[in-house]
Order: sequence, then structure tokens, then C-alpha cells
Amino acid sequence: MAACPGSPIACSALGGALREAGKYEQAIAAYQKAIALLTAGKLPPEEPRTTFRIDDQISGCEAQIVLCRHKLEAKP
Repeated sequence: MAACPGSPIACSALGGALREAGKYEQAIAAYQKAIALLTAGKLPPEEPRTTFRIDDQISGCEAQIVLCRHKLEAKP
């Protein structure tokens, strides 16, 4: 993510890697950062977005946050 500061794609990809590693709290934080970047509208020029694409990516991140929270609740 350090190579792509301000990139919601990098944040959500990091969230996915952390989720797969079982680091759910960190994954949630990465997904939340991606959502914050998308809603702020300050996207890198190499990552152009339409309103539909932004909404779609936000929904995906929100779904992953819910999944991580369920995994946290299920942890023994």
C-alpha cells in the first residue's frame, strides 16, 4: 500500500490479504480506509471512477467488513 498511497484499490486489496490471513481487525481498518478514500472523491488520476463504480466498490468493501465482523464473532 505504501507504493500506492491514496489508492482505494490498494486498500481493499490489502484488506483482502489481511482477511485471508485471519487478521480481521486490520482488514476492517483497510476496508474502512478504502471507503473513506472513495467517499472523499480524492482518487489518484490512474484510478478514474464513475459514480456507479464508486458505489459498487463501497458496497463491496462494506460487505467484506460484515464478513470480517462475523468471523470475529465466531472466533473461540
